[in-house]
Amino acid sequence: MLRYELLRFAKFAGVLTFAGGAIASLLATELAARRVAVHRVASFGLLVTWVAGYLLADLLARPLSSPWLLGGFALSFVLQGVLTWSVADDGRRGLRVTGPVVGLLAGTLALMIWRPTWAMVGL
Repeated sequence: MLRYELLRFAKFAGVLTFAGGAIASLLATELAARRVAVHRVASFGLLVTWVAGYLLADLLARPLSSPWLLGGFALSFVLQGVLTWSVADDGRRGLRVTGPVVGLLAGTLALMIWRPTWAMVGL
């Protein structure tokens, strides 16, 4: 299944790009560099991740109502919002940004790795 392998590679590359952009936005010192990290790198990575993830779910006939898909989508959406908010003004840095970014990124990655089902969460 070459298509499956290509989609997995695309999703993995998207996740790495998204995470790299998020981390770069935390490490960069200049506002312009932080904006590039969020708007050009992380946003592009998120788009690739979502598209490849949707195509993988469709290819494997996974229901889009799975908790790991819904949770991953929700957490990555909120993370993108936090990243965008953090570069809207130069004073938005430090632990009030780093904590949520790291936590949301870890949560998103955890859902992608462990893939909980509704049976696992007791529903």
